[in-house]
Amino acid sequence: MMFTSSDASSLVRELWWWEHAEYVFGALVAAACAGEYIADFNRRPWVKAHKDRIAKTSTLILVCALVFELICITKANGKSDEVIGKLRDEAGAADNLARAAVQSSDIALRQSGQAVVNAGAANSTASVAKGEAKAAKSSALEADTRVRAVQRQADSLNRDIAAEKDDLLLLKSSRNFSNISDIVAALKPFKGTQYQFTAVFPDAESFRLLHLIDNILQSAGWTRMPSPENWIVFDVLRTGEVMAPPTTDSGLRISVNNFGYGMYPIKRLFPPQCLLAAKVLHLQLAKNIFPPEDKRGIARQLEEWIGDSSAVVKIEVGSKPLPE
Repeated sequence: MMFTSSDASSLVRELWWWEHAEYVFGALVAAACAGEYIADFNRRPWVKAHKDRIAKTSTLILVCALVFELICITKANGKSDEVIGKLRDEAGAADNLARAAVQSSDIALRQSGQAVVNAGAANSTASVAKGEAKAAKSSALEADTRVRAVQRQADSLNRDIAAEKDDLLLLKSSRNFSNISDIVAALKPFKGTQYQFTAVFPDAESFRLLHLIDNILQSAGWTRMPSPENWIVFDVLRTGEVMAPPTTDSGLRISVNNFGYGMYPIKRLFPPQCLLAAKVLHLQLAKNIFPPEDKRGIARQLEEWIGDSSAVVKIEVGSKPLPE
């Protein structure tokens, strides 16, 4: 079956539509990402009021746009392959025709001068076929370059979507601890260690984390002490059985007083049990907190304050850190 100019024009027109459809859905992907950015980071009142709706709508548009963009890419590649394949077949047929024409021209040279004219026409046809073959090869290389560019764009988009999912998980998930039984087992050798909650961020997520830490310490046999009360500076919040002053800090902080004189702590051959217990507690909580918060969630170093010799581990539960 011959590949006519009308067939080529039709295939090129279809390829043009599929390629422009890719651009349209690519623009929708960018618009959906902008919508998610506005929902997550814009602090205007009307955005906060419709945050969930904006985020859900943007996510739905993003998923649909990605699906249709991939469909358009597949269709465009298919049309490109079809054009290249038809041109390759046409070039092969023309080359065979040229070979036949050359053989016929040899016979025709011996018979009449008219064969010379036919041979010239056959040579012209062969030249045209070779030109079409070169054009087909160039189109194939161009299509391969376009496919590679689209693949790189898709990989970059997948990485951006994965990063957005991680930030969304950090924003929506409440802080928790994995391997709670292991944490309790590591803290039980320090049974009887006194602890107190020195501050808590006044929201439900921080209250829940405070109770979770309290349950872990109670299971390990630690002794909860009353929280400090400074009625002049702040009010004391009651979260169930636990009372703690409010704070505006973020993250989780473990501290302990180290007996000292003036500005310098006194070095001891054997650290007191309270200090060892605080270090083990800090290590276990930092290692098992979920979602992972790196250095934003828990202070990287245990804070040792120079103060009296009261052996109390102090715990401050701040707000959940936001993604950087």
